[in-house]
Amino acid sequence: MSEPEDLYLMGVDGGGSRCRFALANAEGRVLARAEEGAANIASDFATAAAAIRRGMEALRQAAGLSASAQVVTHLGLAGANAPGVAARLKDHLGLARAAIEDDRRTAVTAALGGGQGAVASCGTGSFVCRQTADDLLSIGGWGLPIGDDASGAWLGQRAMRRAVLALDGLVPMTGLLRQVADQTGGERPQMVSFSLTARPADYAALAPLVVAAAEAGDPEGRVLMQAGADYIRAALTALGHRPDQPLCLLGGVGRHYAPYLSGLVSQPPLLPAVSGALILAARAAGIETGGKPWT
Repeated sequence: MSEPEDLYLMGVDGGGSRCRFALANAEGRVLARAEEGAANIASDFATAAAAIRRGMEALRQAAGLSASAQVVTHLGLAGANAPGVAARLKDHLGLARAAIEDDRRTAVTAALGGGQGAVASCGTGSFVCRQTADDLLSIGGWGLPIGDDASGAWLGQRAMRRAVLALDGLVPMTGLLRQVADQTGGERPQMVSFSLTARPADYAALAPLVVAAAEAGDPEGRVLMQAGADYIRAALTALGHRPDQPLCLLGGVGRHYAPYLSGLVSQPPLLPAVSGALILAARAAGIETGGKPWT
């Protein structure tokens, strides 16, 4: 069956630190890409909405689309599971043929290529999912105040808490904890000021320090990384994942947990997450998705 020549597919993958955009034709060939900053519509709606609008407009301009072009859009956005925000964004952007949901299904669709298996996504936020033949099962993704265990924001916040304990003399000061203290003000009063305004992305900026310190043997770094890995393992077990089934570790932090997950073998994602958004847009448009490049 031939695909409609005048139909375009737009995919948006928005996380707590970066938002990626792609525009494809109905044959699955990507025509344009764009990238913007943070796009968590629950934690900062105005900033996220502005970034999404800029990215979508950049795609249209790069591809030379007219205002009357038919575009079916799928947006997988961090924070979209908060009550009311997806509908608010759809109205705010004036989107017609668009679906907005959180970023889980987008990531899983891309990572597993529509097949079965599990995904542990640990970027600024986190979630763990298992795709079965019939359903997408999920744990986590509730935001840093009450969840997002093993995420970059979670790692950074926990490292900062340990740094304050070290400054109080309750735990030994390590190289990692000194770095974290210095990057967030140096002393406790300044660190308190940092914590009062810090967003998840600010804490996530500390995560590379934890990862690097753990790799270098810092005891606090290794304990934090193992704690994150233990959460991932517990979530996978609760979802019914077996070690012989496909597992993808996603996000800026996710792949770094592999050495701490003994007995579990991970594989690289088949496609980037924004390609998953394109595939979901194609399905919404009634387009067969198999055998297409999505690149």
